[in-house]
Amino acid sequence: RRHTRYIGDWSSDVCSSDLSAASRAATRALSAAAGSYSAGFSSFTYQVNISSVTINGNTAVATGSITINLVSRGSGTRSSDTYPGTVTLVRDGCDWRATGYTRG
Repeated sequence: RRHTRYIGDWSSDVCSSDLSAASRAATRALSAAAGSYSAGFSSFTYQVNISSVTINGNTAVATGSITINLVSRGSGTRSSDTYPGTVTLVRDGCDWRATGYTRG
């Protein structure tokens, strides 16, 4: 955010550091969610793709997807799937914190 000439007055302009920070927070949240699926698989990888971030004051919405590739420990069956979704975020000091995820 860019500070105006008035003390304590923040403009509504969104700077690139806000967008980057919100995108990183969404990536962390999706990575944590993807990692929870790793138990029971002999091979597990995932890729997070954040396609857009929209900031409105102290809240943000990030859209993207998680692609999960795995191999079943018992059968050796390979599987891959992509899950699109939306991460909601709130400003947390100078950073962002994920507060929810909606798949679809």
